Amino acid sequence: MFKKVLLPTDFSAISWNAIAYAIRLFEDQTCRFYLLNSTLLKVSTTTSFSDRLSRTLYESAMTELNKWVDKIKEQNINPEHEFEILISEDHLDHSIEWAVEKFNIDLVVMATKGATAAKGAIFGSNTVRVIKHAGGFPVLIIPEDCSFKKPEAIAFPTDFERSYNTRELKPLKTIAQMFNSQIRILHINEEEQLNDLQEINKAELTKFLEPCQYRFHWMPDYAKKAEEIHVFIETMYVDMLAMVKYKHSVLESIFNEPVIKKISFKTEVPFLVIPE
Repeated sequence: MFKKVLLPTDFSAISWNAIAYAIRLFEDQTCRFYLLNSTLLKVSTTTSFSDRLSRTLYESAMTELNKWVDKIKEQNINPEHEFEILISEDHLDHSIEWAVEKFNIDLVVMATKGATAAKGAIFGSNTVRVIKHAGGFPVLIIPEDCSFKKPEAIAFPTDFERSYNTRELKPLKTIAQMFNSQIRILHINEEEQLNDLQEINKAELTKFLEPCQYRFHWMPDYAKKAEEIHVFIETMYVDMLAMVKYKHSVLESIFNEPVIKKISFKTEVPFLVIPE
């Protein structure tokens, strides 16, 4: 279970939306939520000025975080939810890594802005840094316009080129078991048939996913993977996307695709990124 959940916030509307999603996701669970605000302070040559600015930013962040906790409690009826405030003066990705290690965080839930042609990126820069540098902790990314919906169907793309273990699949299984979700295993087949290694990995995957419901889906390799996954999410009414991040994974291939193709990979549903 996810007992400790980290909620990074910059006090924006999209970060509030991600927090609201997390509260709904775990509304029937016992959880401790950690609200984290990270403000990178540019060091001044005048130490006294830097100290005053640091104190001012700290006090302002503390005030806002307390307001947000009060706002959450007004809308939250679960007495088993607890809240703690964290403030950091470092880059967001470093702040998250610090909090995860110090407080034994089970899951990070964070917001991301939607993909736009002008920005030419599938996620915001902060989200990309967290995904690329995250080591050992799962991240659930919430799109800016995403409202909570019970994740009845969770897409799990895989190429069957490597095996998974119970630790890697635990975050996916935990959410699936919480909501009795069906895991829709998506394979974009570059060849007509799986080779022997892929067949072995496929069999092991089904064993590790039990007792969760699951179903296999095959799609022809007709376009970039990001585009095909997007089509699958839309046509199969998927409520959440989950991928394991490892070298040469489907997720890595998406990040390596040309920018013009990345734009089609819109994060319209929550995206669970799982470390290997």
